[in-house]
Amino acid sequence: MQLTYGLDAPATTQYTLKVWGSNEYLVPTTFLSDYEYVHDCIKLDEDVILILIPDSKKDKSFARTVADDNDDETLKFENIIPNDSNVRITYEKLNILLETVENEMRKLEDASVQVEKNTTPSVMPGIQPLNVIQSVKYIVNLMGDLCTLDIMNTIEALEETCRNFLPSNKTTFSEFITNHCNKIRFAVQNLIEMYCQAFSVDFEVKSTSSNESMRYVHDIMDSVVVRICAIYRPSFEWEHEEYTVAAQIYHGTKKIGKSLCTQPTRKYDRDKYWPARIVFDHWLEFEDVPINSLARESRLVVQIYGRTLVTSDSEETKNSSAPIYKEEEIGWAAVQFFNYESSMNQGSILLSMWPKESNYINDHIYGPSPAMGSHPDPEHSL
Repeated sequence: MQLTYGLDAPATTQYTLKVWGSNEYLVPTTFLSDYEYVHDCIKLDEDVILILIPDSKKDKSFARTVADDNDDETLKFENIIPNDSNVRITYEKLNILLETVENEMRKLEDASVQVEKNTTPSVMPGIQPLNVIQSVKYIVNLMGDLCTLDIMNTIEALEETCRNFLPSNKTTFSEFITNHCNKIRFAVQNLIEMYCQAFSVDFEVKSTSSNESMRYVHDIMDSVVVRICAIYRPSFEWEHEEYTVAAQIYHGTKKIGKSLCTQPTRKYDRDKYWPARIVFDHWLEFEDVPINSLARESRLVVQIYGRTLVTSDSEETKNSSAPIYKEEEIGWAAVQFFNYESSMNQGSILLSMWPKESNYINDHIYGPSPAMGSHPDPEHSL
């Protein structure tokens, strides 16, 4: 450096000190003792090797640009996280199926009105909702066999009403049909919104405005309540007799409150209507964790266990009158309680299921919840 100054080189502001063999640069306002590289050299009894390079040779591929400054207000978290870049459904395909569902439901509603006009209340012939069911199934198939519990329940309720309607003084047959169709519309809308949160699409869903006023978390003393609906697209390798879900709130590696479990349930294989699924439909209330006590970085972790019936002739099985099951963790999922805008996550959410080997050490699941759309397997369980 003394030679550089002696040769009338350009001003020092045009040069930078760089660590030899690494893209690490020294800032003029810092001391050598501030750098980990210098400490490592002292520990290993090695020379501190720095080179002087012109500013024009600095690696600026990650440097902030003018465009970054201009995009500060519009940049969202979804723009920078690693997500699924494959667009699985398009607006054109989905819109065609939605129009089909709507047309079939209108036909069903019109048919129910005609039935009332031509029939006495005591004799109500059945009408067929098969076309509505098939059109909804097309949407389910388009979304990779994602059929929510709400869709299954509303479709089954519609079919039951058409098959075994009981006349009522308060509600007519057509009103029953219209009510069920509206529930189907809402369930399909909810499925689309959840899908768009979890996977890449080429459109945006217009969110409905809520009439509820904003509330601050520190004013809410209610307990944390979670509904575990179902596991969709369960792996074909899962061959356990029963399955259960354990939920735990974490802050970092610290467990908050008690762990809660659902009731065991079995896996349903694909039938004439719906894909394979594991239905829980269980509410979990963390009575010892009020919402106003949740930390900003807290998250909910759910672990899925498979239960296999023990059939060996061990002393434990001989002395027990009840069946004994062996539990094995087969996967986990997690979600942050608060998003990057400091708003609490609410409503229905699809969570990607990860194998227990990923990010799993010493019975703790570390780090923040995996980002939506970051699962490498496009057909993973949800």
